[in-house]
Amino acid sequence: MVYLPNPPTTAPGCLAQLALYASHRDYINSLPGSGFQIGSIVNCELEDAHGGQHLAQLAGAGTPGHPAEDLWVYFERAETYTSMVFAPSCTAEYGVNDQYDNVPCTHIAGHPGAHSWDIEPS
Repeated sequence: MVYLPNPPTTAPGCLAQLALYASHRDYINSLPGSGFQIGSIVNCELEDAHGGQHLAQLAGAGTPGHPAEDLWVYFERAETYTSMVFAPSCTAEYGVNDQYDNVPCTHIAGHPGAHSWDIEPS
């Protein structure tokens, strides 16, 4: 775990979006234990001008066979998937006081750029 004592800054979020095939969306939403449902469009979760591929989370940890990994999709354009991977989350945590004590980064481990708490939602 990486502990970051500095207060969060705000970076603009990436505006890239990916349109999921209905069959992929329905399959992902049917996975038990993923923790949330996705819509037809997912947003890149990285900071603006991050370079490289875009990245969006599709399912949370707890899906069968992957209890400690989230499902992520890498993409280049609005309808072009590069790959889908199960991977652990970033281990960084932000905490300086009771208000922000041990807030985890919700991005994939090894992500480029800012941590999730430093990015404005797009």
